[in-house]
Amino acid sequence: MAKNEKKTQSKKNKNEKPSFLDRLRTWFKGIVAELKKVNWPEKIRQRKNVVAVLAVLIFAIVVIFVFDSVIGMVLETTGFYDIKEAGSTPLAAIEEPLDESEEGEENADAEDPSEEPADEEETPEEAAEEESVSEEESPSEETEETENK
Repeated sequence: MAKNEKKTQSKKNKNEKPSFLDRLRTWFKGIVAELKKVNWPEKIRQRKNVVAVLAVLIFAIVVIFVFDSVIGMVLETTGFYDIKEAGSTPLAAIEEPLDESEEGEENADAEDPSEEPADEEETPEEAAEEESVSEEESPSEETEETENK
């Protein structure tokens, strides 16, 4: 009977998932086995490769720095970075008189300060209130029209 019990226990263990630590240990053993299979270069060759990578990296940094400095200098000398004041306009525009038609258009475009700004959104509650007010007004308007006739 002892043999039968061992067989049933071993079947249970095979069906169960190994613990986290067992799986982690197996994973690291696999990594070590693969790294032993790698054909590593000699230390001298590896150092040469590292030096080559660092040289290319430093060269790229220097090239990018030089291009950035040259382009920045060109933009600065051409006045690209100069900030113009909001109120400054060309002299010709200041001396040129406005026609009456242009003045009228400017006045028409000017906003009335008493008006509410258009960028404020109406909340659903405000919309519902406006609808209820308009519904309340409409029956009274109908009665006034019928009374006038």
